Amino acid sequence: MTNMCTSITRTDCGNLLTPEASITALSDSGVVTMQVLSVPAPSRIHSIQTEDPRRSYFWLQQMMRASGTNVIVLTRLSPQRLEQLIRLEDIEHRWLSEKDDPTSLEPTLERLHQFIVDSFASGGGHIWLDAVEYLISMHGFDATLNFIRSLADAVAGSEWAVLLPFSPSALDSTQIAQIRREAPVFETTTPPPDTTGIEEDVSEAVTAPDTADDAQEAEIDGIITPGVEVEPGLVLLSRIPEVSLSRAVLQRRMEQWKAMEFDVSDL
Repeated sequence: MTNMCTSITRTDCGNLLTPEASITALSDSGVVTMQVLSVPAPSRIHSIQTEDPRRSYFWLQQMMRASGTNVIVLTRLSPQRLEQLIRLEDIEHRWLSEKDDPTSLEPTLERLHQFIVDSFASGGGHIWLDAVEYLISMHGFDATLNFIRSLADAVAGSEWAVLLPFSPSALDSTQIAQIRREAPVFETTTPPPDTTGIEEDVSEAVTAPDTADDAQEAEIDGIITPGVEVEPGLVLLSRIPEVSLSRAVLQRRMEQWKAMEFDVSDL
């Protein structure tokens, strides 16, 4: 029988101490280290670049279990969709929506900023803000960048870290550089999650969206919900959300498809 245990160490990276969480398995043959995860240090804000939300949420759950950290997830995903990616019992979560729901949080920059800053006042842990592209589409890039800059100032000195996962294909290179300047990239390295059967308990019925919120969620759901199992290398073939679609994004995708030897002449 195998028992799981965790340990946390710190490694010196320049002037920054970065915690590490080690997941080890105790078995009859001895102690075998399975995985070492770097844990974002408190008082920092980081961006996490990912094209596959499943992988980023998989890393988040592994990091959370290994380090024992508290996690608050702020996302555009409804609780029903979020629970396909992470155990809701393990986290505090808010649904960025104007719908009347016990978990909803009004998705204005002012309300979101106040909620996050209020969280800094007590305890410690990690705040996972999974809504960068959505906030940009709703409030504009400059306003969202100022929001990120303000969070970077507010989190300093607290026991919290703020993590901003986003898809680099949804932004141009200048925007990515500006976000990275305010929220340096935190590299996450984990094996890909096994998504086989993730939809077994989810109804296959699709309800046509009747509001802008529902339409936005449907676009997000089209990316994160694997109707069929997708190989990691084929993630670039997934649908681009309408709110993220631009000439620059389409051009980058076409170049990536060309590199994969697909014929894009009709585009």
